[in-house]
Amino acid sequence: MHTPRRHKTPKGASTCYAHATQPPTRKESPGGGFDMCSPLEKLAASVPGVICTFLLRPDGSTAMPYASPAIFDLYGIRPEDVADDASAIFARFHPDDSGRVMRSVGESALAMTQWHDEWRFDHPIKGERWIEGRSTPVRETDGSVLWHGYLQDVTERKEKERRIAELNAFLRLLTNAVPALISYVDADLRYKMVNGAYERWFGHPAQAIEGKTVRDVLGDAAWEAVSPWMHRALAGESVEYEAELPYQDGGPRWVHASYLPDIDAEGKVRGFVVLVVDLTENRRIEDELRRARKQFADLLARQDGIRDAERRHVAREIHDELGQLLTGMRMALSALRLRGEPKKADVVRTTEQIDKLLDQTTDVVRRLSTSLRSTVVEHGLLPALEILAADFRNLTGITCRLTVSGEPPSINAPQAMAAFRIVQESLTNIARHAQARSVSIHLSCDATNLRFSVQDDGRGFDPGSARLNGNGLGLFGMQERAAIAGGNLRINSAPGKGTRLEVDLPLDSEGEE
Repeated sequence: MHTPRRHKTPKGASTCYAHATQPPTRKESPGGGFDMCSPLEKLAASVPGVICTFLLRPDGSTAMPYASPAIFDLYGIRPEDVADDASAIFARFHPDDSGRVMRSVGESALAMTQWHDEWRFDHPIKGERWIEGRSTPVRETDGSVLWHGYLQDVTERKEKERRIAELNAFLRLLTNAVPALISYVDADLRYKMVNGAYERWFGHPAQAIEGKTVRDVLGDAAWEAVSPWMHRALAGESVEYEAELPYQDGGPRWVHASYLPDIDAEGKVRGFVVLVVDLTENRRIEDELRRARKQFADLLARQDGIRDAERRHVAREIHDELGQLLTGMRMALSALRLRGEPKKADVVRTTEQIDKLLDQTTDVVRRLSTSLRSTVVEHGLLPALEILAADFRNLTGITCRLTVSGEPPSINAPQAMAAFRIVQESLTNIARHAQARSVSIHLSCDATNLRFSVQDDGRGFDPGSARLNGNGLGLFGMQERAAIAGGNLRINSAPGKGTRLEVDLPLDSEGEE
């Protein structure tokens, strides 16, 4: 900043604020003396701020030809100390403000426009204070510029503004942390304040939303839905509702909305506070849970039907095959008794007949035992899958290959049973629906995970449609088995592209077959 030099007040510059460019008007007092601008000086002394003139000379030096006595309270400097040289005032400006203030003075002098600025001042007694100045420039004949204006201490106002700004920043911090729309809408249905959630919902900065109407932000369709509720809030009613709103930005959302009216002391509604919580994900989860409950109920009913069918099958096997064999043995023994004293040849023949029947009975009992007892428990996962693949080939005629990479899996019985049942259910679905020519089953295992896949070259399907239509009981059952075992099941399929089922199953490090 230019360092001011002391100069005498130029000719024509007055110490009276009323008309600083003319010689002072002298008026004879009742006591015989003269009173200089007495009414105006008394008025200036009664004003809480400082009435003054400020002079900027062509050489850049400054002065305050006139300042009311309140300048001492404002700056801690007497009026006569700055009448010819105002550098003592600028020396106590805050370093961050002095350059800006002098630039604003220069701009006012150049354009001859009203000057207004605020700055910090180091008062010798009070410490740092905030000063506000306003003045109007006049061009002097010697090229100087003289401002007539007013200075005041605005420290208290600045402190209040600082506190308000801190409170607003804290309020915005709190509202931005809430995962819901929070805003204030005025009586003209314009957003006065919005939190950060508006940016995430609508894709526009908060500053671009504030000042706009609700209709402009939400779009016509959503506005038609919310406007009746908002007008009820403007009528002074607290409003709460749930609805699916078709927002123009962000798509349709299920929301829970609350409007709290802002009512002043006279009972007038100035606006209302808006709180909107997004329920879309909750609704989706609820729909999924309802579908899952239905699928689970259907699965339980299907499993009950399967168990009943298995019981009927076992009962029929016992009744038809085992019962016939036992009846045959009984009839052979009865025939032997009816002969009275049987000959040796009859006894031998009957014994051979019963021996054959016993062999057949043993085969039936072994087959029933095998069907009732899991091959996984009996032999382990890998041999069980080999048997399952062989049976699938023999029953369907579809090529089925089983491959293994890594060490043979060593897992506990529940997890092994889950893996076996998932593969078994997958092969059942392929046999029933896929129209496949070949199937491949692959297992890979390390110290922590068992991964297996079942892939076919069949007609494929849309997994999402199968679930939505309630036709995915087999898929649901496999997913349930994988989840219960702590794993994750994925199904990749599309019409005409075949199907690939993949399962990741974390292993219990202490588990064994």
